[in-house]
Amino acid sequence: MWYRRGVPWGKVDLQNLVLLFALAGFIYGVIIFAPPVLDNLDVKEAIAISLNQAHRLSDDEIKALIIARTDDKGWHWEQNEIGEWVEVKGLGLTGDHIVIDRNTVTGVITIRVNYERRVRFKPTQLTVSLSFSPEREALLHP
Repeated sequence: MWYRRGVPWGKVDLQNLVLLFALAGFIYGVIIFAPPVLDNLDVKEAIAISLNQAHRLSDDEIKALIIARTDDKGWHWEQNEIGEWVEVKGLGLTGDHIVIDRNTVTGVITIRVNYERRVRFKPTQLTVSLSFSPEREALLHP
């Protein structure tokens, strides 16, 4: 029988088996958690775009711009008519999720979006809630 590193070929090495399961778990985690993290980057981009126009837009217009830019990104959970939780397209942001602070003394505007994403561990029904609070600030141009 041929041997490699002291283990006969064809036999299961416990160390390699553990390494294989760890690699599979890592890949599963990336597949499950990558979409919410990438959607958070889209929210940061929407905040940056609204900051560039903040000197000429009202707070309500900034909120509408952020909501419009993120409305077709990702998925969120909502209850349907019969009370079941279903996945719906878009992040589901509302004006209540967006906080805008204009400091007239320093001339700085701060925009923060507070929201949560529920992630389901497929194929099970187990979910976990992730909280995100991307924030950017910039000087208001005259």
